[in-house]
Amino acid sequence: MITKIGGIVISSGFGATESFRRHPHTGVDIPMESNSILQTFTDGVVTKVFDGSTDIGNGIAIKTKDGMTHIYGHLNKTAVEEGDKLRAGDIIGLSGNTGKSTGPHLHFATQNADGSFEDPSELVDKLAYFNPEKGLTAKIGDWFANRGEVDQYGHAVKSGEHPFWDWVGGNVNDGLLYLWDQFVFCLPDIIGYTTIGAGIFIILGSMIGKGGMLKPLAFWSGIVITAICILMGGS
Repeated sequence: MITKIGGIVISSGFGATESFRRHPHTGVDIPMESNSILQTFTDGVVTKVFDGSTDIGNGIAIKTKDGMTHIYGHLNKTAVEEGDKLRAGDIIGLSGNTGKSTGPHLHFATQNADGSFEDPSELVDKLAYFNPEKGLTAKIGDWFANRGEVDQYGHAVKSGEHPFWDWVGGNVNDGLLYLWDQFVFCLPDIIGYTTIGAGIFIILGSMIGKGGMLKPLAFWSGIVITAICILMGGS
């Protein structure tokens, strides 16, 4: 049964007993285009990387500081290893359609220390916040990995194995994502420093009688508006 949690589509909820399941659903399923970039939304340690042989296909288990384990399933690619220490916002892999799956989606579950599962619905908003669509950088990486072969929607068109271009594409993609994440992370500091700089320019402009207040105010306002748009996902 399709429902929504805070505007996020849930194709199968916790405890669901659809005909194709052998037991009640242990998590929630979120429809998601294959190869969407996934980030952890909390600090933690990778306790297991699923190899694709189970129902959830390729997956990752991350133990958080509160003792809970977050499980991400049906990934096309994992980007972490067991024992890795993660910070909120770290990239952990690409969503997909591996394992026992009826279509591209993310299986997300929360597990207690005793092995029992809890309804993870209250965490869906946080999960969505830390996994925005990064279409530009993903498409650039796809372009290199597939020698520029993309369809009309900007999705990669696989045309065989190309190890060199896969390597180039992966590194370009990871590099751009890292730079973007660092830029967004530093935006609050950038706003603060530009505010100080704008104040200095206003004071100096007033003292020497040149430039006035309008130019530095306009420049600073433009930076702040752009930064807020990026931070709120409006850019």
